Amino acid sequence: MKNLITVLLVAAVIACWFLWSRRPDSPIESEPARTDTVVVRDTIREPIPVPVVRTVVRYDTVLVALPAVDSLPEDSAAVVLPIERKTYETEDYKAVVEGYKPSLVEMEIYRQSTIVTNTVVQRKRPRWALTVGPGVGYGPRGVQPYVGVSFGFVLWSK
Repeated sequence: MKNLITVLLVAAVIACWFLWSRRPDSPIESEPARTDTVVVRDTIREPIPVPVVRTVVRYDTVLVALPAVDSLPEDSAAVVLPIERKTYETEDYKAVVEGYKPSLVEMEIYRQSTIVTNTVVQRKRPRWALTVGPGVGYGPRGVQPYVGVSFGFVLWSK
């Protein structure tokens, strides 16, 4: 009987040492890490695109002057120029340019971004447990201590 109690006590000590040496917040090695990926793109250099939409907005009269050369006097003439609005569009941006001396009217930039997040999946500990160790029990001789194996539901753990 003493040998059985000694063996059970040694088994209980080894089981307690094994269970307490594990850190509860450490990830379980058999579970793979979950990776979420979001794409990020910035600073885009594009070749000069061809305008998608080209419309005449208005007509302006511009005075063109030729400078005086040696014996010829300065000469000038009025010229009617169409003022166009051009729209340049790709999947990354949209630009609207207008004028005789072009100026940017509108610009929309569509940025793409990537964000990668690694999340370690942690498995919850089981709620049912098989334990070996000392305890107090009620038997034919009343309340008395015992060393044995018990099976039960874990109500609280660290």
